[in-house]
Amino acid sequence: MFDVLTFLWNFLREHGIDAVGCIVVITLIFCGCLLAKEYGKDFFRRLLFRRNLPYLIILLISSVLIMLAVYKKWISIGWTILILAVYILYAVSVFRSMYKKTWLIERFAKRVEPMLESGHFMDCSELLEKRPWYLLDFDEQLEFKLLKASYFRGLGSYNKAYEIYHSIDLKCLYPEEVMKVVTAEVYTLVQLGNIRKACEVADREMQSDSVAYGALRSWLSELSGDMKDAYTRAVKAEDSIPRGYRDHQSLYNLHQQMARIYHMQDNLSEAKTYYSLAYDESKYLTDISALSGLYENYIKVLRRLEPGGSLEKRLLQSYAQLAKRGGVNNVIGYFNFVLHLTREEGNRQKIYDCIITTYQTVHAMLKAPEQYMVEVSALGVLNSESFDPSEILHDIRNHFDDYFRAPMPMRINLLQNLVLPSALPEKELPMFMEWGERLAGYGATQAKDDLDTYEQTLPADSVNERCWINDQRIDFERRSKHDYNGEYVLRLLQDNIRTYVSHSDLLHAANEEVRLINTLFELVELGQVPDNANTKARIIQIHNSAMQHIDGMSILNTLDTRVELAYYALLLGRRPVAVQLMQPIIALKIPLAPNQMRSLEVGEHLKFVCEELEITLRQ
Repeated sequence: MFDVLTFLWNFLREHGIDAVGCIVVITLIFCGCLLAKEYGKDFFRRLLFRRNLPYLIILLISSVLIMLAVYKKWISIGWTILILAVYILYAVSVFRSMYKKTWLIERFAKRVEPMLESGHFMDCSELLEKRPWYLLDFDEQLEFKLLKASYFRGLGSYNKAYEIYHSIDLKCLYPEEVMKVVTAEVYTLVQLGNIRKACEVADREMQSDSVAYGALRSWLSELSGDMKDAYTRAVKAEDSIPRGYRDHQSLYNLHQQMARIYHMQDNLSEAKTYYSLAYDESKYLTDISALSGLYENYIKVLRRLEPGGSLEKRLLQSYAQLAKRGGVNNVIGYFNFVLHLTREEGNRQKIYDCIITTYQTVHAMLKAPEQYMVEVSALGVLNSESFDPSEILHDIRNHFDDYFRAPMPMRINLLQNLVLPSALPEKELPMFMEWGERLAGYGATQAKDDLDTYEQTLPADSVNERCWINDQRIDFERRSKHDYNGEYVLRLLQDNIRTYVSHSDLLHAANEEVRLINTLFELVELGQVPDNANTKARIIQIHNSAMQHIDGMSILNTLDTRVELAYYALLLGRRPVAVQLMQPIIALKIPLAPNQMRSLEVGEHLKFVCEELEITLRQ
């Protein structure tokens, strides 16, 4: 090595290059050799890839100009060093962009991503209105589009998100980026209820990567209810893993999918094996929130195979540490899971301690006004378990007046969810009676103005928030009196349906149509809507529309909607329609929970329908 350095030094000096120039040339040569050794053909393929070609040309021209400046001594040593520093900074940024985000988009993403992850979509709406002027190159524009698509998904405008994913030119992407964009596009199509098109996109764009493609298509088959095909595709993908395959995200997805399939088949030993493989791959991933499902499912399997084992305890500790790194939402998810495990043990004191520990931990992580939501949520959890809420009431008492000044929509959520506890100490009853009067007064007077004002601030594509506002209006109207304004409620529900349909979110539209049918039956009982043939025809028309909206969608995603529609089909005397709705559920042997059977009478009719189609429902 020393001989090589000496030779290069002497050769350059003999050709009139000064010491600084020699150092620059030798450094560039050795950097190139190290990069070639580290990345080999993959590095040069990326460097010469079409979108990097302009930057490569700039680098080469800059190198020639710097060498000439040094050789001809056009500029002083001080200026030479400054130019070299800028040049090296630019060169590093170009090389870095081949594997990571550029510094500019990374800085921009650090401002936007926390807002998206925490659900504060309104806070980042102005940042995403248009692309900032300094995000100029292809990498930055790509990352900006992905951020904006995530924003639209958060708003509930899935068709806008799909349009962004669909507009990206996949020919200009590296293979791992193709997988990232296509997967996001497929997920968005699933949210839109278009499983058929999601399969077509995966088939068209991802077959070159057998592992990523197999995992994704297996998941789509699972959603469609074809578990045999889901298993076959996953096994085929596993058998086709190339030697030296390094895409940890795809391996994680495939192992996770295999584990879940075996888990659903109750083959716990195989499920454990694949959860372990997925866990090994998860150490290379950075999206902490996406790993919670792995930890929870893995621990559930271990609790059945090896109750109280050391591996289960280590995983719980690892999950806790991971959640802390991921922020408050991940911490809440972790504690909810721990509460689920504690409830399975049936020890009420442990359940109470877990709820209080969760509350104290999360409450300390937040500041006002976010703390207020934790207070009300904890009160609701204690109420559901019939526990004494005194531990929480102190904080609620101190902040109660602030609830009415909290920002929207938090204000509505706080005041809607603050309910009278079932195990309220007698001494606290007068305080809650006073609170109840203030809450009722707010609902009767100020709530409407707050909702109207908030609606005016929303972006046009804010689907979820606009429908949420109508839901609150309905709730306030129904709470106000027994004989509520039925036509007003029907109009709001129809507005929601139109909003969802206009944004291609047909599953939510179908669910709103189910609510509309339920409301019409209720209004018939109240005498606000006549019980005649016209009303029945109106309900049947809505019922047909809901069925049309879920046609071709995933059976698993539409399970509750299908059962509800089958329930109303029987009420309407449309037994063949009920059979049509239940048949795919029965064919897949999907068990129904007791609450899905609704009333005893109609539940029994559904049971008879199921028996005729040769299924036994676990109730």
